[in-house]
Amino acid sequence: MCIPAGSSADCVFSALVKLYEEGKVNFKNVKFAGLDEWCGCDRYERICRWMLDNALFKHIDVKEENMRFFNSNPEDREKECAEMEKFIKDNGGIDCLLLGVGTNGHLALNEPGCDKHGRAHSCNLAEKTKEVSAKYFDYKTQLKYGITLGIDVVTLAKIINSPQGRAISKALSGNVFTGDMGFSSALQAINFLNGQNLTRFLTQFDYADNRGSRTLFNA
Repeated sequence: MCIPAGSSADCVFSALVKLYEEGKVNFKNVKFAGLDEWCGCDRYERICRWMLDNALFKHIDVKEENMRFFNSNPEDREKECAEMEKFIKDNGGIDCLLLGVGTNGHLALNEPGCDKHGRAHSCNLAEKTKEVSAKYFDYKTQLKYGITLGIDVVTLAKIINSPQGRAISKALSGNVFTGDMGFSSALQAINFLNGQNLTRFLTQFDYADNRGSRTLFNA
């Protein structure tokens, strides 16, 4: 299973933790791979792995040896990417991928305009991504770049789920994207998702812009 950090997936993680606490599922044999990671942070706090630990892993029975996440400060970026792909391949590929779509249309940290056939790679962050990322940090940090699974790796997942934020919900509503996301970038993201084995999960918060609700529903 491949999962992203960030607030869009919190409702999914809460549901998984609830199922675990009720004894309906366990995660002893589940393998987890990271989707992406911020790079250039000098602390563990607030990086993607920290968010996932606090939102999910500390509350379930997953084994540390069954997890592989990107190092936020790798000495060798190419080696880090190769090792992530090897972990995925050695464990039979990705059965289920929870995919995040950013407000500027990026898939994981594949920014608009990136190589759509890319493998795992390090990437420069768009200014919009740097701006949005500030909300996750309670200390000053200068994100230098990101590291992410590429589109080719993402599309190999057997099932792609998306606990979507505004990017998909606005497109489904017919609204034109503004800011750093051009309309073509929005269409690129949505067209990609519609072409995959995708189950979309939108929160009412995102779809209806109901700021008081985080109820999960199918769209």
